[in-house]
Amino acid sequence: TNDNDNNNHMGTDFANTTKPSSNEVIFQAHDSPITAIASNSNTIVTSSLDNTVRVWDSSFNKPKCTGLLEGHLSVVQCMDFDNTLLATGSNDATVKLWDLTTSQSQLLHSFESHIDEITAISFKSSELVSASQDKTIRQWDIKTGKLIQTIDVLWANSIMMNSTHLDLTPVIDSNYTTVLGNKLPFITTLQCLSPALASGTSDGLIRLWDLRTGDVIRQFQGHQSPILDLELNQSGKLCSSDTNGEVRVWDLRSGSTETIWNFDSPVISLGLNND
Repeated sequence: TNDNDNNNHMGTDFANTTKPSSNEVIFQAHDSPITAIASNSNTIVTSSLDNTVRVWDSSFNKPKCTGLLEGHLSVVQCMDFDNTLLATGSNDATVKLWDLTTSQSQLLHSFESHIDEITAISFKSSELVSASQDKTIRQWDIKTGKLIQTIDVLWANSIMMNSTHLDLTPVIDSNYTTVLGNKLPFITTLQCLSPALASGTSDGLIRLWDLRTGDVIRQFQGHQSPILDLELNQSGKLCSSDTNGEVRVWDLRSGSTETIWNFDSPVISLGLNND
């Protein structure tokens, strides 16, 4: 497992502290704990409990702050890049889309249909999808700023249970708290590979959605603790991690587990190539 440059990170760092290598640069980005990081080429964006979002140019020996993204009314907990566009999700229940090609980091749209804090974002190939503590997933049109569809996760799951007669009961209580005492959101992570969308939740389940219909295609059961991160690739593989330190590779077509690794601490970030 490793960090993917385009991947956003949850605020709480569960990883063990390690001595930085000689090619790593450490710099003071904020005065308060970091809540999310996203990077793309030479641009790094960080958010913090100090309620600021900062843009950094990493082409220098020491990253240089080139601007602030102002507009959110509360802490930004998640973000994701698509080329030069950045989506940010905040506890103020809004998602904002920024164009970072200009020196002023232009705000393009503010998406405001969620009614609770934003907990995950996936922004891939112009598909922008967000999840919220209101237990919905929403898909947005990045050109018009309009809402395309709303997926009620629990309602969609009940429909699938009734139509397939499968036992899709969560294996754990979704009110799970982490080992550090921080309560996880219900929807912890999203990964979009249009038209498919994978969601991971704190009840230990992974759901695969068809964005064309808003329906659950498949549900993956196996993890015994909350899902922390997901990665999809073009080869039809899904990689998932949880708070117990378990990492699984799944075959999307069959729904079966191909590989399982176990680590000593929660795995919060994954990288998956297309092989």
